[in-house]
Amino acid sequence: MPQIAKTQKKLREARFFFNCLLNKNRLTNLEAEEFDFYLSAFLSAGRSVTFLLQAEEKGLYDSWFPKWKTSQTLEDQKLLYFINEQRVEAVHRLGAEAKTDIEYIQLSKIRNSQRRHPAYGFHWWEPPGTPEPKIGQQVYYFERNGTKKEVISVCKHYIELIERLVKDFLQYSL
Repeated sequence: MPQIAKTQKKLREARFFFNCLLNKNRLTNLEAEEFDFYLSAFLSAGRSVTFLLQAEEKGLYDSWFPKWKTSQTLEDQKLLYFINEQRVEAVHRLGAEAKTDIEYIQLSKIRNSQRRHPAYGFHWWEPPGTPEPKIGQQVYYFERNGTKKEVISVCKHYIELIERLVKDFLQYSL
């Protein structure tokens, strides 16, 4: 069985940055940059998984990967290419092509990541029948083929794909 400890560590790093993206997704602080930073780190770490796998097991990887890639769905093949394009944009050019929209949601629907006493949360008092106040939150998306896809769903699909890649490689090498 091949020793791919560095590949597996890089995969854990990509998962770490994906979880950071989840925690910074849909925040109401419209000027925060953390999501962009974590997206760049995720794209870099995720793409590096295949680079490290190839570096650790070059001969085996080079004979296995082309067949594995063509056995994937067309959507997954396009995703591998798209994520690599985004990594190149993030690392070598002007940044990933993630765009944002502002979505207004009811105050009671805001995700609050800080665990604290309810007295310090959001509260309002209005006469009965008054609509609940709304607040804007950023929604990040990629535009692919004229369709908006939330960054989180694209990245979730990608992390699942590279986890499968590593798992399949280990199965193949037995």
